[in-house]
Amino acid sequence: MRRLTSSKIYLFGAGSLGTGVYSALPGVLLLFFLTDVLGVAPAWASFAIVLPKLWSIVCDPLVGRHSDQYRGRHGSRAPYLLAGALGCTATFAALFAVPAALDGEAALGYVMIVYALAVTAYSVYSVPYVTLPAEMSADPQERTRIVAVRMGFMFVGALVGSAAAPALVALFGGGREGYSLMALVLAGLAGASALIAWSVARRLPNSVGAPNDAGQPPAALSGAWTVPLRNRPFVALLGAYGCIAAAIATLTAGMPYLVRHVIHGDESRLALFFSFFVLASIGGLAVWTHVASRLGKGQALIASAVLLGAACIPLALHPATITLLMTAVAAGLAVGGLQLLPFALLTDHIRSEIGRAGAYTGIWTAVEKAGLATGPLVVGALLAVGGFEPSSGTSPTPQPAEALIAIRLAVSAAPALLLVGALVLHRLSKRRAAGTP
Repeated sequence: MRRLTSSKIYLFGAGSLGTGVYSALPGVLLLFFLTDVLGVAPAWASFAIVLPKLWSIVCDPLVGRHSDQYRGRHGSRAPYLLAGALGCTATFAALFAVPAALDGEAALGYVMIVYALAVTAYSVYSVPYVTLPAEMSADPQERTRIVAVRMGFMFVGALVGSAAAPALVALFGGGREGYSLMALVLAGLAGASALIAWSVARRLPNSVGAPNDAGQPPAALSGAWTVPLRNRPFVALLGAYGCIAAAIATLTAGMPYLVRHVIHGDESRLALFFSFFVLASIGGLAVWTHVASRLGKGQALIASAVLLGAACIPLALHPATITLLMTAVAAGLAVGGLQLLPFALLTDHIRSEIGRAGAYTGIWTAVEKAGLATGPLVVGALLAVGGFEPSSGTSPTPQPAEALIAIRLAVSAAPALLLVGALVLHRLSKRRAAGTP
């Protein structure tokens, strides 16, 4: 069996720098941009983020199905990566570039439309890209290495999208112009990395088939949903990962509010938190790879979920700078495992159905995006219940005590409860895989 060269693995993995930026930037700053820069009420801001994400739940499985068909005919998914990379670059640059003439409802409508286009372009890129590791190698250990390298680049992209983004906003003077210039710079960087992955993907040989590949033709169009959803262990793992994505998204969407309104910090303090958070996540990849080799991927996943839930609680009890940084390290370490291990388990699940890998990945990324959309929705709902006051200037609006409590809950109890759900579903996945009712 011929192994992939390290250069090919790393160049392919570089495409995840783009996915990290595309995922982290809206997840961390878009809700905050709507409420604290454009002056949109939290409930409407959440709606503007969730609605495009709901569309992606439909779009992802369709992209997966069509990329399966294209791969079956031509042996490649590379054209999808090219089209998605170009589309993502344009739409993410435009997302924060709200024209000065637009305000209120018009600005909200602009963001919602552009974000819908952005998530569509991201589906076209990310679904085939996430599918490819399962097809690049028949060796489970090599597939885990491909995923680990890809996750390493993803965390670098997340560092750029979550820590460098606020710093760039401050560097460019804040306000609408600061956000617009920041998005232009990061969209160009992310687009370039995605094109590197495309250049590797178009030179890959026809995907390595599983033993029963010949007997696994792409599902009918309706099977884009139904075929993967008949796999009960996969469905339980899918639900667990959806809860994990929601927990991480809730924490990251709530952090700008905690830093600005509870700790009274600025963009540099937020950038410091996400720098510690993402660097710890990158270090966590090696830690959790070692833990998984000793305990198994399932047990390692449980340990990383428990660690993240425990790391969030101090933010509710003592939200100070030192607590912020300690949480960043512990939570970041946990998130390294919560990103690596589910994707490693995913490749094991779909390897036996390689002809339908795109359909499985389409469902997976759809649920991931639903989870990521749930984070801003949870935060927005808590802010609305707490009576949060939006602002459209550079200075924060004073908040009532109830809103400050809601912010603390958004970064502590809410992620912890979502992780409890993930653990329950993960246990169900293991039982179903073992054939236990």
